[in-house]
Amino acid sequence: RTGGVQILVRAQAGEGADWSAISRDGQSVAYTWFASDGAIELRVVGIDGSAPRVVLRNPEVEYLEPHDWTPDGTHILTHLVFKGWRTEIALVAAADGLVRRLKSFTFRPWGRRMCVSPEGRFIAYDTPQGPKTADRNIFALRTDGSGETRLMEHPANDIVLGWLPEGDLLFASNRSGRWDAYRLSL
Repeated sequence: RTGGVQILVRAQAGEGADWSAISRDGQSVAYTWFASDGAIELRVVGIDGSAPRVVLRNPEVEYLEPHDWTPDGTHILTHLVFKGWRTEIALVAAADGLVRRLKSFTFRPWGRRMCVSPEGRFIAYDTPQGPKTADRNIFALRTDGSGETRLMEHPANDIVLGWLPEGDLLFASNRSGRWDAYRLSL
């Protein structure tokens, strides 16, 4: 609004921030934090830089990426990467760091994009079509963990861009021979 730049968090030597997700109300930012002791943390800070705090710190987590917030601001949609080859899609409670695991993978699907639907009932995400390809398919996962649906099964590379306010999904695909944006009505 002011045209100025404001620092939200300051890193000391051996520390740093990475992935981030802004809450739907625009008041908080969840972010990946590399702690000086080598730990990876999920942190939240006010949009004005106030009240930075650790939400999740788990020695088994090798890396994490916050992607989105639930519409009510109570949970942070996070991609957790554990030591070994297991990764998870999880909702992490913003208040106390309680992890609700929704989907586990036995491979590392790097570069996953995921977001929570406007009403908070679904998560759209993309993942590789197989272990030896970078081409991706799109799925919808219920936020209560009760089920998953493949939204896209096409030999092209399909990548989630986000949900539109009315509930349609926007995605990018190279199915035409070039990258285009598509809208999927659900």
